[in-house]
Amino acid sequence: MFFLVGHFARLVYCEFTRNQGAANLVFLLFFVAFLSLNSGLAFDNFFFYASIVAFALGMPYLFEKTKDSRVFNFLGDNTYLLYLCHTFVIYFLYPASYAPFSTYSETTRGLAFVSFATPGGAILNAVMFLSVCVLASVALHVFVERPLAALTRKTFSYLNL
Repeated sequence: MFFLVGHFARLVYCEFTRNQGAANLVFLLFFVAFLSLNSGLAFDNFFFYASIVAFALGMPYLFEKTKDSRVFNFLGDNTYLLYLCHTFVIYFLYPASYAPFSTYSETTRGLAFVSFATPGGAILNAVMFLSVCVLASVALHVFVERPLAALTRKTFSYLNL
């Protein structure tokens, strides 16, 4: 379903490129509808569905404006690796949460021995977790994915595939 929504959003965007003002308006509507979601209204309301439609219509515009950005491309290359390594980072930082037959409690301490029980401890753990996840995904990208991709390209070019 999401691929179809993306496909139709791209078709609509191609029509909007003739009129840049309309494309800017759709992108602005996305932000207005999205910001309205945090208004305390019930989950299933007009703004929720409007934000989904506006997001789908605004995504091709956002892609067009950011596709040549080296920073965004680098971050995009790391998103799948971040997904792959985050479980290992959780296990590395908080091994007690994966102990057999144990229950994870608010007082479980992480590798840094910071309690989750306080708001400051929870924030510190979140920052630590996100930092280690990003560093791990960047390391995987630079030291594993890029060399393996180069080796694969070299092998396929040698085999004339």
